[in-house]
Amino acid sequence: MTKVFEAEAGPNVSVIVPNLEGELMLEECLRSVVTSVGQWTYEVIIVDNGSSDRSVDVIGKVMPKARIVRNRENRGFAEACNQGAEASRGEFFLFLNNDVVLAHSCLEEMILWAYSDPEAAAWQPKILLADGKSWDSAGSFITRTGFLQHRRGGLVSEHPFDEAVQIFSPKGACMLV
Repeated sequence: MTKVFEAEAGPNVSVIVPNLEGELMLEECLRSVVTSVGQWTYEVIIVDNGSSDRSVDVIGKVMPKARIVRNRENRGFAEACNQGAEASRGEFFLFLNNDVVLAHSCLEEMILWAYSDPEAAAWQPKILLADGKSWDSAGSFITRTGFLQHRRGGLVSEHPFDEAVQIFSPKGACMLV
């Protein structure tokens, strides 16, 4: 059973969702957090960057216990992530784009990996494009010439990327730190 954080001690994870005009995406994103967190306690912090749509109404309907940090204007993705981290109480932070839908137990498994490898600094799941058939990212690496290259490749059926590997950096769309 999943538990939203309400106790004195902090939750296992703070889910930080920067938002700008996310009315059409937020509901599915937030519902996926609930189905993916498993046994771990969590809190959700939405940082709204001055949305003019009904994003805040969606948050209240889907996740009434979520905390909302409201900016009058768009302060950008990085600043929104920093504001969410400052407001967080979790042992880990999951930075999650408002258009990401987590697979069932995805967050639960990421947290298990985090607890099992305290030497690692960040974790990323495999990220698919909206079609569910093509890769967006399976982690990033530095090439010999110093460029960042994303580990991806065509269709999931052609390159399943089923093994856990060390990566140089996770993609900010879904990153546990």
